[in-house]
Amino acid sequence: MLPDNLISTKRIFKLLLVDDDTVTNRVLSVFLKKEKFKVFSAFSGVEAFNFLDKENIDIVLLDVMMPNMDGLTVLSHLREKYNTPVLILTSLSGHDVIEQAFLNGADDYIVKPFSPPQLLERIEVLLKLIPPGDNSTVYSSGDVKLLPNKQQFQVGEKVGNLSVIETRLLQHFVKNPDTMVPIEDLLRVGWSREEKYTVQEKEMLKLAINHLREKMEPDIDNPVYLPRVNGDGYIFHPVK
Repeated sequence: MLPDNLISTKRIFKLLLVDDDTVTNRVLSVFLKKEKFKVFSAFSGVEAFNFLDKENIDIVLLDVMMPNMDGLTVLSHLREKYNTPVLILTSLSGHDVIEQAFLNGADDYIVKPFSPPQLLERIEVLLKLIPPGDNSTVYSSGDVKLLPNKQQFQVGEKVGNLSVIETRLLQHFVKNPDTMVPIEDLLRVGWSREEKYTVQEKEMLKLAINHLREKMEPDIDNPVYLPRVNGDGYIFHPVK
């Protein structure tokens, strides 16, 4: 069931399901269509980009293990052009695969086998991250400004684009400057995780913070806005 804040819009969200397994693709497609999504099925990276170029896709569900062009390669190329939220579908739960997925720009992941309702829960989280049409909201702290609905930040004269997860994390930091924010809070803010976090999820957050540093910091080796902090949390310092 869609989140309450999205039901009222009566908008039909477009999902792109990229999985070369015809049975999996068909089963998930039928389930998601019953949940009132418009679903486009692609069975390869080439087909996926054909849909992305033609349709205004809201979320991409992307399998990792595909022939010719695997999901991580598809994701890397996708991020060169699109900020569309991407949920990785993988049977590989190893640290290296999940780390590479987030380095390539994934927003979340789910490990196979999973049930359709479990998948729907992850999709609902990403739907909440899709900004509304109003572009006027601005958050500021120190010399950092955030335009969440445009997924953009400004530091001094520098303007940059953010992913939906990076936007959500930075918005929380801007609202809580110079405060130690625990890992648990950031996972809840970024990915709506409520249960005790796993090693993979802690690494997922670390990678997202590093992405923010790479975009915002003048010197990534000596960060000032998101300095390194000992312990189980992160801090945002809005330098004037």
